[in-house]
Amino acid sequence: MWIGIAWRQTGYGEPVKKLVVFRTSTGEFAIPVESVREVRSDAALATIPGAHPAVAGLLDWKGEALTVIEIFGPGRQLIVIEGGPGAYGLIVEEVLELAHRSDRELGRAPAEGSANYVTGVMRSEGHMVPIVDAGLLWSSVGFEPEIEAGEGVPAAI
Repeated sequence: MWIGIAWRQTGYGEPVKKLVVFRTSTGEFAIPVESVREVRSDAALATIPGAHPAVAGLLDWKGEALTVIEIFGPGRQLIVIEGGPGAYGLIVEEVLELAHRSDRELGRAPAEGSANYVTGVMRSEGHMVPIVDAGLLWSSVGFEPEIEAGEGVPAAI
């Protein structure tokens, strides 16, 4: 599912940010549309024995093996996201909408008490929806960083 340009102008010349809003077992979140590559409801995942607990499996996406993470609990849909190591998948309960918000409807993340991947908030029908950063979301899982092998040292498999 291609979503398009991330910013547009309102009739009043005010820029509008486009965000993909999704629900998880822990609540609603939003992610900037420019980080989203596709939303899937039919994702068949290959399991990886001994994988990190947050790894749900591998997705064959356009001939590329993508790691799919499940940090918000189980879900019925998968969002292919660009961030962190490149493209990866995120399991969510449901993608709710493509929201359009002006700067007046967006705010900063709370200084304390929010996860490090939450970079802002969006006002939505009387409540606040955390906005997540794709790169920070990936790094919050706690994967060990890849270390490039030096000359004469075989790369880890």
